[in-house]
Amino acid sequence: MSRNQNKSIIKQNYQNILSKLLMYVKPHKRVFFLSVVFDLLATLFNMLIPLFSGLSIDCLIGVGNVDFSLLIRYLIVIGILTVSSCIFDWLGSYFMNILTYKTGQSLRNGLYKKLNNVPIKYIDNNPHGDIMNTMITDVENITDGFLAGFKSIVIGIFQIVIVMIIMFILNWIMALIVICVAPLSLYLAIKITKKSKKLYRERVEAQGALSGYAEEMILNMKIIKAFNNEEPTVKKFDTTNKELGVYS
Repeated sequence: MSRNQNKSIIKQNYQNILSKLLMYVKPHKRVFFLSVVFDLLATLFNMLIPLFSGLSIDCLIGVGNVDFSLLIRYLIVIGILTVSSCIFDWLGSYFMNILTYKTGQSLRNGLYKKLNNVPIKYIDNNPHGDIMNTMITDVENITDGFLAGFKSIVIGIFQIVIVMIIMFILNWIMALIVICVAPLSLYLAIKITKKSKKLYRERVEAQGALSGYAEEMILNMKIIKAFNNEEPTVKKFDTTNKELGVYS
C-alpha cells in the first residue's frame, strides 16, 4: 500500500469517527450553541478590557492635568466588562459541562449496547480491564477533548479576528509584522500536535494494559495466593505502572 493510499484511509477513518461523534452531540446542539455564544461574549469583553485600560492611562496626562470625568467613565466601562466577562465565562463553562455529561452518557449507553451484541470471542480475546477503560476513561477523554477542542478552535479563530481588527485600527504596521510571523507559529503548533498525538496514543495503550492486568490479577487473587505468586505479580504490576508513568 502506497503512502498516499495510507493517508487517504486514515483521513477517511477520521472523517467517519468525527461524523459518529457529531451524531451523539447533535441531540444537544442547543446546549453546545449556548456554550459557544457565552464563551465568545466572555472572550470579546475580556479582550476589550486592555483597550479601555490603555485609554484610561491616556487620561493621566501629567501632574495636575488629569481628565477625571473621562477616566471615571472608562473605569466604569472596565468594571462592567470585567463583571460581564466573568458571568458569561461561568455560563459557557456551565453549559459545556452539561453537554460533556450528556454526550458521555450517550456514548457509554451506545458502547454498552454494542458490547451486548459482540461475539463472545471478542470478550475472551480482549483484556476486561481494557474494555472497562474504553467505556469509562476513553469516553471521558473523548468527550472532554473533542468538545473542548472544537470550542477552543471556534474561540481561537474569533480571538484572532478580533485581535487583528484592533491591531489594524491601532497600528497597521505592527499588525502586518504579526501576520508575517504567524505561519512560523502555525508550523510549530502542527509539529507539537503530531508529537503529542503519538505520545497520547502510547499513553492510552499503557493505561489499557495496566487496567487489564490489574483487573485480571484481582479476579484471580485466590489462585495467585494458592501458588504463592504474589511477589512476581507485584513486580510485573510495578513495571507496567512505571511504563504508564513515563507518559504522565
